[in-house]
Amino acid sequence: PGSPNGVKNMESEVGWRGEFISVHDVLLAVAAWEVVNRGSAVALAALCRRRGFILAAGDASKVIAQGPSYVVSFFHALLVTTRGMWHVARLLQAPLSAQLKIPADPSDPWYAASGSEIKQTNLLFVSFLLNDLGHMLLSPALNDTALVVHHLGFIGASFICASYRFLPLPFSWLICGEASTILLNVRWGLLASGRAETTAMRVVEPAFALLFALARVIGYGAGLAAPLVPPRVGGGGRALRRRAVTVAATSRWLRAQPQLDAEDRRHGEEQETPSVVVSARRGR
Repeated sequence: PGSPNGVKNMESEVGWRGEFISVHDVLLAVAAWEVVNRGSAVALAALCRRRGFILAAGDASKVIAQGPSYVVSFFHALLVTTRGMWHVARLLQAPLSAQLKIPADPSDPWYAASGSEIKQTNLLFVSFLLNDLGHMLLSPALNDTALVVHHLGFIGASFICASYRFLPLPFSWLICGEASTILLNVRWGLLASGRAETTAMRVVEPAFALLFALARVIGYGAGLAAPLVPPRVGGGGRALRRRAVTVAATSRWLRAQPQLDAEDRRHGEEQETPSVVVSARRGR
């Protein structure tokens, strides 16, 4: 207001905001995940026919029916975790304004780190949720009411935050928690193929427990604490209020995390092992 470029800047922001999350792009990404799913189904069916792939304690029908979703989840977790760590490393150097809200002006020096790069990660995340939601609704073996509600909630949050360019740093912290999902999916594959008592399982299970603690306890805790760190340069009451908003929003995301443990009802725990199993989710 009061700026001669005020109207022009506002129009640019609205136009940019509208383009930030495109339904067309989301649908293309959902289709890409489906290609991975279908390709995984063909590959797993072929592997299950090979002698030695499914051991005596394994379940070939389970691998064929549910395995493709876990393969997609594995690649999704690998991608978004890598990108999330990259976002966090960059945004920790950004000013508070770019950590809390993506700049509307593409000429802003933090536009790429806070906006266009996170746009792609959010696209990967929300398209995966939509694809996985579709499979859950269509397949009784994958259906879980708690996860359906979870997916719908995070899909809505992703669209809202993307549309209004909210909270790029908290999003980046939280998406890094998908790191534990990588080993969780490996663990499921070992169990489903009958390798619960193998050396691989004895390595993967404690590694998964450790990664779960690092990613979802320490990592989330660090993400929650980051906005509380006093600004390096005086920011006054406005900076403190912005940090309070970030803390509240991040806390809301963190409170949703216990729902993620519902995933154990769908996998893993179906075949108990003598080791201590840490509850976690598959790619959510």
